Amino acid sequence: MKLKKNRIPDAIKMIQEEKEKALLKAALIVEGGATKIVPVDTGRLKASITHRIEGDKVYVGTNVVYAAKIEYGGSKKAPQGYLRPSLYANDKKIREILIAGLKGLSGL
Repeated sequence: MKLKKNRIPDAIKMIQEEKEKALLKAALIVEGGATKIVPVDTGRLKASITHRIEGDKVYVGTNVVYAAKIEYGGSKKAPQGYLRPSLYANDKKIREILIAGLKGLSGL
């Protein structure tokens, strides 16, 4: 009797790769949308928008000190959101990316 190769490590690797691809695509969509709608004065805030992926989480944002005042507003300034609106505007597209990633695993 011939033993079949254990495919579990291959399956785990494939799942991890699909997850990473989907998270990166989602991050780039939100990042790209935010850079299109962020208010620009000097361009510093726009140029600083980036993403980071840690495990199953994606962070899109900036390290510019005044970024939160632009996004949420301040005592003398109305909010001019760019991160949250980009996320909300791309919600359907992000869901489609995640679903497509899951469908890509159907060959396991």
